[in-house]
Amino acid sequence: MNKKNFNLFFSSAVVLIVIFGMYFVWAVALPPTGLIIWENVTPAYDEGSFFVNWTSGGQNESSNYTIYFFAGNIYNGTDENNSATGYSVSGFSEANYTFIIESWNATGITVNSTTNISMYVDTTAPLVNWTGDFYENLTKKSNTDTLTLNISVGDALSGLTGSYCVFDINNTNETVDASSGWCNTTQLNLTNLVDGNYSIDIWANDTVNNVGVNLSTMFVWMDSTAPVATFTCSPSTIGNGADTICTCTGTDTGGVGVNDSLTTAAVTITSNSTFGTFTTGTNNCTITDNAGNTHNATGTYTVASDAATDRGSSSSKTPMRWTGTFVINEEQFSEGNTKQVAVNKRLRFKVKNINHHLGILELTGTTAKIEVSSTPQEATLSVGDTRKFDVSEDGYYDLVVTLNSILEGKADLTIKYISELITTESEVGEQEKEDAAEVAESEEEIQESSSIFKKWWFWLVVVLIVVGIGYYVKKNKR
Repeated sequence: MNKKNFNLFFSSAVVLIVIFGMYFVWAVALPPTGLIIWENVTPAYDEGSFFVNWTSGGQNESSNYTIYFFAGNIYNGTDENNSATGYSVSGFSEANYTFIIESWNATGITVNSTTNISMYVDTTAPLVNWTGDFYENLTKKSNTDTLTLNISVGDALSGLTGSYCVFDINNTNETVDASSGWCNTTQLNLTNLVDGNYSIDIWANDTVNNVGVNLSTMFVWMDSTAPVATFTCSPSTIGNGADTICTCTGTDTGGVGVNDSLTTAAVTITSNSTFGTFTTGTNNCTITDNAGNTHNATGTYTVASDAATDRGSSSSKTPMRWTGTFVINEEQFSEGNTKQVAVNKRLRFKVKNINHHLGILELTGTTAKIEVSSTPQEATLSVGDTRKFDVSEDGYYDLVVTLNSILEGKADLTIKYISELITTESEVGEQEKEDAAEVAESEEEIQESSSIFKKWWFWLVVVLIVVGIGYYVKKNKR
C-alpha cells in the first residue's frame, strides 16, 4: 500500500471512530439522580397529593422516563413522563409507596435510577372520642359559665403533629390544640347561648390534615334564667317573745329544676319586745337551680302583742300558746335564776349561743306541766322536784329546773345552767321523778273531784232535785 492510500485509509478510520464514538455517547442512557418528594406534608407521610422529582443523568434532555411504583413490596403500576421536572402523584389509596425512575432513549436503551424513594399516603381520619366519665350528658350551665371537656384524639399513621380540635356549640367554633392525644379545655365559652339544649360537635385533624368528626353525641343544657325564691313565715303574726318559722321555697322557669341540696334551710325567728311588721334578711332565703343560677328573697312577719293571734285565717283566730316571754341573761342563767311564771308564759335562755325556752303548760295546786324547747320536751314536776334537760342533744344535761312552789296561779321556778354527762342511772332517776309527779297530779284531780261532796251547796242542790221530782210525781197522780 502506497503512502497516499495509507493516509486515506487512516483518515477514514479516524472519521469512523469519531462517528461511532459520538453514536455511543448519544445512544447510552444515563441513570436519573437526586430523587426527591416535593410538596409533601412530612418526610414520611402525605395525604396523597405530591410530586416525585429527579435530576437528568446528563443524556439528551428529550429522553423519556418510566415511573415504577410499588405499594408496600407489591408492584402497583407504571406511568411515563418525558420531563425531569417531576411526576405528579394524586388519587393514590392508602399505602406506603416506593418509586423507581427508569431513563430510556430513542434507541430503547434503558437504565434505572441509582436510588429509590418512598412516601406513605395516609387517608385515614383521626379518631375523635368522648372518653370515660369526663362529661355528663346534658350538663346544665348558664351562659356566664364555661364548659370543661376532655376529648381523646388518636391517629395510628401520620400522628397528631400540629393537630387541633374545633368545638362547635350552635356555631361557637372554638379551637383547642391537641396535646399527647387529648384536646382538653376548661374554658369553652358559652356566652350568648339562649336557654335550650345544644349538641356539642367536634372536628380534629391529623398531621397530614385528614379530618375526623364526632357529631351530636353529647349535649349541654343551657339555662340562664334565675329561679324564683319565696320566703314564707308561719305564723305570719306572733306575740311578743313567740316564734315563727320562715321557710324558703322556689320554682325554676328555665327547665333545669331547683337544686334542693342548696336551698336555705328553714329559719326560726323569735320576736323581741318591739311590735310591728318586720322583713327578714335576704341571706336567709336563697334558691339555686341546677345550672347554678340563684335568687334571694325576703319574708315578713308581724309582732302584734302578747295576746296576738294568727291572722292567716279570715274565719277564725287561733290563740297563741305563749302570751309572754321573760328573758334570762347568760349571767343569771349561769348563777341560777328564780321567776314566777303563769300558764302560757315562758322563759328564754341561751345554751351554746342558741335560744331555748321553758314554758308553763298546766298548773294544779301541787304540780306544774312544763315544756322545754327548741326540740319540745314535756315534763310534770311536783312541788320540790328538780329535773334535768339536754337541749343541745349532745349527751349532756344543759339545764336543771326546780319547782319551788305554786302560789296565786304561778309556778315559782329556778333554772340554772349545768353540764352533766347523761348516764343510764340518771335517765332512770329522771323517769322515776316524772312517774311520781304524774301520780301526784292524778291523785290531786281525784281529790278535787271527791271534795265536791263536802260542799253544803252540793247537798242543797240534791235536796231541791229530790223535792222537785216528788212534787212532779204527786201532781201526775191526781
